[in-house]
Amino acid sequence: MRGLIRDPNRETIQTRIAVAVLSFTALAAGEQVHTLDHPKDVTAPAPGVVMQPEYAAAVTRMAYIWGPPMVNQVNRRATIT
Repeated sequence: MRGLIRDPNRETIQTRIAVAVLSFTALAAGEQVHTLDHPKDVTAPAPGVVMQPEYAAAVTRMAYIWGPPMVNQVNRRATIT
């Protein structure tokens, strides 16, 4: 009887896991992103574009939160491979 009852939470979790695995597989199989060699290679923003202070603060917070763990993982992978 236990196998006949469907748990919506379990199906949601399984779906999320499947999407995450497929997304990671697609990213891993994709082309490498070209890194810039010199700061002068960075393009200027389009004319007339104004970055709102709230948006700049949000981007800064996200970079501050996610930057160190991402660098850590990249360094670990570089050490292994």
